[in-house]
Amino acid sequence: MPRVFFPRFAMLTCFVVTLCWNLDLNFSTVHHHPRRGTIAATTACIASFLGSQQTTAETQRTVLITGANSGIGLATAIDLAGKGWKVVPLCRSQGKLRETLEDITDLVPDANIETTPPCELSDLRSVGACINKIKTSGNKFDALIFNAGIDGAPFQKTAQGHELHFAVNHLSHFALRNGLKDVVKDDHRVVSVTSSAALDAEVDLSDLTWEKRTYGRHDAYAASKACNVLFTDELARRFHGKGSFASANCIDPGPTATQIVRYAYPERALQRKDMTPMQLEKQARMFGLKTPAQAAQGVVWLSESNEVRQLPDGQWWNGPKILFPSVELSWRNEAMAKGLWETSEEFVKPFL
Repeated sequence: MPRVFFPRFAMLTCFVVTLCWNLDLNFSTVHHHPRRGTIAATTACIASFLGSQQTTAETQRTVLITGANSGIGLATAIDLAGKGWKVVPLCRSQGKLRETLEDITDLVPDANIETTPPCELSDLRSVGACINKIKTSGNKFDALIFNAGIDGAPFQKTAQGHELHFAVNHLSHFALRNGLKDVVKDDHRVVSVTSSAALDAEVDLSDLTWEKRTYGRHDAYAASKACNVLFTDELARRFHGKGSFASANCIDPGPTATQIVRYAYPERALQRKDMTPMQLEKQARMFGLKTPAQAAQGVVWLSESNEVRQLPDGQWWNGPKILFPSVELSWRNEAMAKGLWETSEEFVKPFL
């Protein structure tokens, strides 16, 4: 079946329009493409800007991004590729990876993208195999962006016996970070995408598999997002303890018009997949949501801004220069963060 162009680019046009507007690029110098329309125009705008940007082997920056095939992850990949970063996208299938390559290079023709084997985050065997392949690639990462996530799934256990939200949203990313710790630069950044749903979380380290508690879809999602925060807290503490120049931060991008709602609102997720760029942007405004490009701004800022180096890390952010409101949470303490780390280490050890 031929690949439909417009549905895959609904989010992308929103991204490039925002980028070109921010860069004050001139739309009047480009022509409308009969099939791609604004996408072709904005691509030309980006190309005119990127033409003056030079990346050498000495200045090359490299980023790994999970969930890079759609939504915030794809918007982040496009943004960083456009700034000369080498992008290593992790996708769960070869088909998703092919589409991701097309989506990025359609907007950034000279993008530097390095492919990896499929990485199924719900299976630690797949994650471990992907880690081993990446470790032999010769890359040294400047940033690890842990963006992939699921929300609202019915109760399921992975092949390793872990609850699905916990496995995909936290444990797989924990495994990636620990498995790749020898192929990152001394001043690398780890950025984890969390959610305000963590405010509702109850984290029980003795029952991460939800065998003793009544399972709730939102409860499981909220707990997994709290794990993202605790992971960030403990990783930052470990960096500080070693006097490392590396940093760890997490960010809640806010409600965004993506397909993460596929479990809770499957029809809406399918609708967004088939929307034109203008329809997606209109729906985002209608529901008070961000577009993926808008949501990606904070992720990109944490990953590459020089300004971030001057700020304390181990923080929970809400956007560029905006900290998440400080609140007292029963689960957010050093003992819980350390306990989650140690438990996660035991879970992933056989696969690293």
